[in-house]
Amino acid sequence: MPQPTAQSVHVNRPLTNLSVAYTQQQKDFVAGTVFPYVKSKKQADNYYEYNRAYWYRNNMKKRAPATESAGSGYVVDGTPNFYCDVFGLHRDISDQERDNADDPIDLDREATDWLSLQGMINQEIEWAAKNFTTGVWTGSTTGGDITPTVLWNATGSDPVNDIDVQRSAMKEKTGYWPNTLVIGDKTFRGLKNNAEIKDRVKYTQRAVITIDMLASLFELDRVMLATGVQNTAAEGATPSYSFIAGSKDAWLAFVNPSPGVRQPSAGYTFAWTGHVGAGPQGQAISRFRIDPKKADRVEIEQAFDQKVVAPDLGVFFDGAVA
Repeated sequence: MPQPTAQSVHVNRPLTNLSVAYTQQQKDFVAGTVFPYVKSKKQADNYYEYNRAYWYRNNMKKRAPATESAGSGYVVDGTPNFYCDVFGLHRDISDQERDNADDPIDLDREATDWLSLQGMINQEIEWAAKNFTTGVWTGSTTGGDITPTVLWNATGSDPVNDIDVQRSAMKEKTGYWPNTLVIGDKTFRGLKNNAEIKDRVKYTQRAVITIDMLASLFELDRVMLATGVQNTAAEGATPSYSFIAGSKDAWLAFVNPSPGVRQPSAGYTFAWTGHVGAGPQGQAISRFRIDPKKADRVEIEQAFDQKVVAPDLGVFFDGAVA
């Protein structure tokens, strides 16, 4: 049965200045910000991929007097593509439920907040399953996933050096320094309490190691903490809560802050903005009347594809902490 019911929104002597709801903060979710958005008027399309080898090879030749210059070129692949799946969910507010609701119940606002959170959870699950996982990224020293020789929450570990080695490997392979690190909850705790990191910052003014401080230590533009939570149990069953992204993992990447022509990035989020009513991230929340049901419907739609564009611009640390 959909929740809340008509009975649950009508209570005796409610405190009009207080309502209790468990909602999550947007900053706990990384999927909406880690990949830059690329707007698309179409649900599916192709994009061009330039072969880096042709651009980085020295094709210049000495030119003798009265001769033509050397000729060369590069390869462009137009076959890569994306497809924006459409996700949707609604909450119906019956006339009886609305007429029976007391302050501070705001059914329309609550439905919008609930649907918005559902959208964030769904997008985070999609991103983590496709990107924050093994077997995807090839930018490391080995060309595969990395597990630190000494885990970052163990004595003798050196996360700064471990990340620095992978930064150099990506730069050498691609010409780009990574600028983003996404970490799980346990990884963050391991880094905060790491003896080597504490020693490096002990003479700074801030005693507590923060996300911003880690970004500075690792020479990155941003470190992002993926701590969105989901309940994996079926409706009516005992709740089972867990982090959506792997809490012991980390992902190092170059993510282009300004998507455009010939602008590489580990990944992009293609958003179908040409869909009816869609916003800049392919999302829309609508409210409309359903007279046969004597109810108002609040509905969310999302249309996006979180696409790995350049696997060699990412390094996945599988089990960075114990």
